[in-house]
Amino acid sequence: MDMLNTLLEKKKVAQDKDIKDRDGTQPKKYFAKDADGDDMAKSTKDARARHFEKGRKSADDDDSAYEPAPGDKSAKTKPSKHTKKYKKMFGEGEQDECWDGYTQKGMKKKGDKMVPNCVPESVEEGKLVSSIRDVIDAIFKKLKQKLESEYQKNPEKGLGMINTVGSFIGYKVTDKKQEKNKLFLKFGDNIQEDSAVDAAQLKAKHAEQMERLKANHEQELEALKDRHERETSRIDQQKEKETADKQIQSKRDADRKSAEKKKESQQEERDYKKEYADYHSKPEQVKRRTKRNEARRSLKDRKDIKGKDVHHKDNNPMNNDKSNLSIVSQKYNRSEPRLRKLKEKGLLPNGRK
Repeated sequence: MDMLNTLLEKKKVAQDKDIKDRDGTQPKKYFAKDADGDDMAKSTKDARARHFEKGRKSADDDDSAYEPAPGDKSAKTKPSKHTKKYKKMFGEGEQDECWDGYTQKGMKKKGDKMVPNCVPESVEEGKLVSSIRDVIDAIFKKLKQKLESEYQKNPEKGLGMINTVGSFIGYKVTDKKQEKNKLFLKFGDNIQEDSAVDAAQLKAKHAEQMERLKANHEQELEALKDRHERETSRIDQQKEKETADKQIQSKRDADRKSAEKKKESQQEERDYKKEYADYHSKPEQVKRRTKRNEARRSLKDRKDIKGKDVHHKDNNPMNNDKSNLSIVSQKYNRSEPRLRKLKEKGLLPNGRK
């Protein structure tokens, strides 16, 4: 199998014609020129092939395996593409060491190349022990990031934080009448003048707010007063209505009682003899009463006649045809015909039945 692989490799890669019969592959490009650029002699090629064969069989820690091959002793090694890339990133030779008090923590990009990332030796887990300048620089670096971040998220809040810091050194910042992401820095005598102006403006603003609050308070009081008056008026009107309703009901009750007493008085004083002499004894009334009695006798066998009257539908007692007779309540039969018709149509006034 190894021999087959060798033959396949020889077909794939061009072999040197002078030593192609040796064991293994002998790529032509490895035996073309020597270190001086001259065509390599056959003896050199043989020696070179023996060197490569010996190197393949040597152990990794055998220094002789790494000696220059015949024809390469005076040659300069060309840098590979990987070596070129490394030098481009990290520069030539050894990297600059960190200065005293600092240690390297990885690499960082500086321009087109990578350089050591030097940090104070005492920076560990959020702690820093260094010079006053370094500590102040560290604080202001984080403070700068914080102020920029807050201003981007909320300009009003961020501006307040910036001015709080600036007030320690007499600086003041404003964004009024400035372009987006532009601030106006004031310091020196301008600060005192601006402070006086700001104080006056703040006082005026407070006075305006107090006037606005006072006006709103007065409006609310007027609204409450108006609502109270409307509610009081509504309650008074309701009481007046209730009083009037009670008076009307009391008058109705008094009128009803008076009418009942009057009726009772009239019934007690009723003169039946006079009524008979003046009305019921008349021949016509006698005939009508006789017919009514005949009508009742004709229906005496009806089970539902007890306690009721026989009614003539056409209100003519002289017509005793059975189709004209019906059994009704005494109240209905003895009421006026006109009222009966109104009741049948549901038109009786004042809820009368």
